[in-house]
Amino acid sequence: MLVETPHGAKHEVSALSAGEQEMLNLIYFIRRLSARGGVLLIDEPEQHLHPSLQVALFDTMTEMAERAQVIAVSHSRNLIVSMPLDHFWRYFPQTLKQQINLYD
Repeated sequence: MLVETPHGAKHEVSALSAGEQEMLNLIYFIRRLSARGGVLLIDEPEQHLHPSLQVALFDTMTEMAERAQVIAVSHSRNLIVSMPLDHFWRYFPQTLKQQINLYD
């Protein structure tokens, strides 16, 4: 399988870095999940990404997840400031409340 860059260069998947392969796998999985619907829970998917790519990853996930629901946990300030307020949820384990929209 070949991966083509925006500049037209082609690489074998095995030539990609571990982080690039991980992102490629994640996007592939989201696309497959979107085709049939479902829920994907991801813990800090941006952890190994440069800050400039973190927002791009979430924009791509949002665009691709047509029939799927993607729930991601993140501590990235770049993502927090880039998301609309209605996309945030807060979890309160001590009160056994499952998920509460911060802005309801």
